[in-house]
Amino acid sequence: MARNKERRLIWLARRPAHLLRELYATAPIEKIYAGVQSDYRTYLDAYRAAIVREVSKVMSYCRTSTLGEVAGAKVQRAIVLPNLLDSFDNAFGFVLSDTLNSVEGPHRIIGFTPHEFVHSITSSISYNPQYETLQDPARPIFELAKTLPGIDDVESLQNFLDENLVRAISLKYLDDETPALSKHHRELMVQEYSSGYILERFFYDQLGDYEKSTLPLSVYYPTMLKRLDAKYELARWKQETKTPSK
Repeated sequence: MARNKERRLIWLARRPAHLLRELYATAPIEKIYAGVQSDYRTYLDAYRAAIVREVSKVMSYCRTSTLGEVAGAKVQRAIVLPNLLDSFDNAFGFVLSDTLNSVEGPHRIIGFTPHEFVHSITSSISYNPQYETLQDPARPIFELAKTLPGIDDVESLQNFLDENLVRAISLKYLDDETPALSKHHRELMVQEYSSGYILERFFYDQLGDYEKSTLPLSVYYPTMLKRLDAKYELARWKQETKTPSK
């Protein structure tokens, strides 16, 4: 029985390759691609320009100047690309050898939301053991967040803090001198905050002070944590979302 199951798993693993070979043998793939190659290249170039623009803006906003400061490792190069075959807005990232790979799902219009790339900048800060004491007052907020539906980033206190910080940065770095745009970004932030990212609003507001400083985010981070009044933030969120206190 076990052997039959193993054989079936092997067959299933080989099946996609077999189907691709069969498709290539029967369909004029090269001819089809030749007909859309020009449009594909134009689309790819536009996406590349959006990626370079947004990644550069994020690194500038976080005052991160070298790839070695990204992903908490001695990264020598970064590959940031849209996964055009994946679902919309799906994202993941990983470091392999000396290369950071940040993959973001495609958008319905050409653009790039560097959420995952921001994680690669902040993770080495958020998960730094030297900040555990400063992070610990936020634990009651984290414990509440674990009970909320739809909040997945609760594997650890550091994971939750990092996600809140990344969401705040992903909106705040887009601000310019346009009041309407800033208002729109704040409205988006409040929506995420209300859904259960209870510290996103705190980080978003703290980033306003960070922008007035000259320090890189990695140096300014403990200053934000020292200003955190967890009891106030928890009470404010419960009041604004009409969540009963336990």
